[in-house]
Amino acid sequence: MRAFEGSVGMLLAVVAAACGGDTPSGPQGGGAPVIVEMDMHVGEDAVASATGPMLAVGQAARVKVEGTYSIWGQSMWNSGVCQGTSEPAPAFPSAGSGNGSVGVDAEYYFAVPSSSALCSKAYPWGAGEFKISLDGGVDFDNPDPIVPLTGPVAGHVYEYEVVGQGHPIMFERDDTDSGDNYGVLRITVTPN
Repeated sequence: MRAFEGSVGMLLAVVAAACGGDTPSGPQGGGAPVIVEMDMHVGEDAVASATGPMLAVGQAARVKVEGTYSIWGQSMWNSGVCQGTSEPAPAFPSAGSGNGSVGVDAEYYFAVPSSSALCSKAYPWGAGEFKISLDGGVDFDNPDPIVPLTGPVAGHVYEYEVVGQGHPIMFERDDTDSGDNYGVLRITVTPN
């Protein structure tokens, strides 16, 4: 398990479908969970991102991430699946996008369409694409989940422990060809 440094100086309650740069606002919440949503349906060459509450130096928090998404357009799934077993739709659909089959969660590619260049990978493949920043977006890291993994978990729910560094916690998933992505990751940040 990789620990991050930081704490909750001011906890801001927010529910945001963030596509980058959104700053949380709302009432202070002394230990109450804060939920943000990271929508994968972003413009071409954009990075799916979300910003959570301010984490003051030294305050531990638990981050729960749930949901599924696709980095391939719906039409790519029409060719069938070369690896794994896809699911028919994201757990949390993107607004303004036709949502279809999915094969990715916060930790794993669990299915890949036959027309993908990723068909040669062994599945499930640990993606490491979900990243967290505690230093104001200078560095983004893929943390190790609290429970060691051997493959995708039922319900696609993963939890991480972080320690703040005096900045809002930030999340991202970078994809060089993101215009056809869809699905949302729901992220709950709970101070310990």
